[in-house]
Formats: sequence, C-alpha cells, structure tokens
Amino acid sequence: MVNLKNQRESQYLGCILGLATGDALGAPFEGGIIERMVWRLIGKTRAGSLRWTDDTQMTLDLAESLLDNSSLKQDDLALRFARSYRWSRGYGPSTARLLKYIRRGDDWRTAARKIYPDGSFGNGAAMRAPVLALFFTKNIDELIQN
Repeated sequence: MVNLKNQRESQYLGCILGLATGDALGAPFEGGIIERMVWRLIGKTRAGSLRWTDDTQMTLDLAESLLDNSSLKQDDLALRFARSYRWSRGYGPSTARLLKYIRRGDDWRTAARKIYPDGSFGNGAAMRAPVLALFFTKNIDELIQN
C-alpha cells in the first residue's frame, strides 16, 4: 500500500523542484536585452549555481502560506510576498512597486488598485497555479472560489 502522506509530499516536492528548475534555466532568456545582460551578471551564485527568479520565490511563499494556514489567506500571502521581495530576482516594475507599498504598511488591496486599476495583465499567477491545484485537489469548488 502506498503511503498517501509521502506520495503527497513527493508531489509537492516534484512540482516545486520542476518549477524552480525551469525558472532558473529560463531566466537568462527572459525580458529584453538589458534584462538579459543584467541576468548574465547576477544569474549565478559565487559557487556557480543558477539563481531562481520572482516566480519561484512567490511560489515558495504561496506554498508556505498554504501550509501554515491550511487555506488561502490573501493578507498573509501579500505580506509574505512583500517580505521576500529582492530586486535581484527580476520582479516587474509594477509588482516591485506594489510590494514596496505593502512593506511600508499600505493595504495590499488599495495599493493594487492604485497600480493596476484595470487589473494585472501579467502571467505570474500561472507560475503558481500548480501549487494551488495540488493543495485544493480534494476540493475543486474551493479552488475555483479562491
């Protein structure tokens, strides 16, 4: 008999490792010429390991928030996103501005409306979708609602 807890942990680990690996390998090819040049300078650690970008960091923040809260708590998630923000991970300018507002204590909803009056047209949420799908596999209605 398969241990479901270990199987679940393995699914999460595989999901996050796959996302992080794809992120680190694809990062040097993302953005325009200036972004690619900057990433060539900062894209590896001193030991030569590839760095991950904002996509992996925000996925890790989401996974930790879900585990700590046993549900999606948007206020907690916004704070985690803001606390882990580092310019060197390649956040877009609007997202960087939003996270700086949150860091200084502004409400994330108000700041988001100020920066994205018509909503965000980015694809960052798609990077985090697999973690949400795994978390809510037993309750598809809750996934759709959140």
